Amino acid sequence: MAPLRSLATAGLLFLSGASAQFLLNFPPSLEGKEVSLDLQTTGACGGGIPNLPSNAAVDFHIDGDVVALDIKQDTGNILFGATLDAHANGGWQQLYPIVQIQGQGTYCQKGVIAPKEWLGKMGIIGIVLKVGEQQRYQCAAVNFVAGVNTAVRDSCKNSTTVHAGFESDMTLSGMVNVDPANATSGTNSDGTHSKSGAASLSGLSFAAVAAMVLAGAAQL
Repeated sequence: MAPLRSLATAGLLFLSGASAQFLLNFPPSLEGKEVSLDLQTTGACGGGIPNLPSNAAVDFHIDGDVVALDIKQDTGNILFGATLDAHANGGWQQLYPIVQIQGQGTYCQKGVIAPKEWLGKMGIIGIVLKVGEQQRYQCAAVNFVAGVNTAVRDSCKNSTTVHAGFESDMTLSGMVNVDPANATSGTNSDGTHSKSGAASLSGLSFAAVAAMVLAGAAQL
């Protein structure tokens, strides 16, 4: 598996994509190092073009892996999703409860899991950052592999300026069927939480939902 980028490397990516509101550092964004602010509001993947199996993919462990971001907003809610659809047109599932981050800097979430039946398949990880009434999107191509990613746990840390906790978000929840076991609250300064799990999406693709938002419907 490709190793998690060091925090120093992540910082360089943060600077190179200064126009973006957030950067997906691991798994690596489909957009690479340059992320456009204008395209980031386009679902499902911002400026990234999902096209499996052509996209370069890294391993993602179904029993627990990490998602590393650089955040350039003081407050935002994060949805962790994934799909096996080659072009990310649908079939999304929620991989972790919705998280609210406060503060700018590096945010790394441990314990993100995927459905066991995805083992051995390629897929797209999709991250949605909701700031105010606007959503921003980034995606990564992955190979779903067995086990837990223990190699990166020590390097998966938050900036001291970033804090996270579970959050109820009607807009983000509007596109998923939330497992009540995942609808919890609490905060941890290191980005870890007491519960995790996978819940099915409602069947709406990110792109379709984005169109609804543009049309004036307050749903994601």
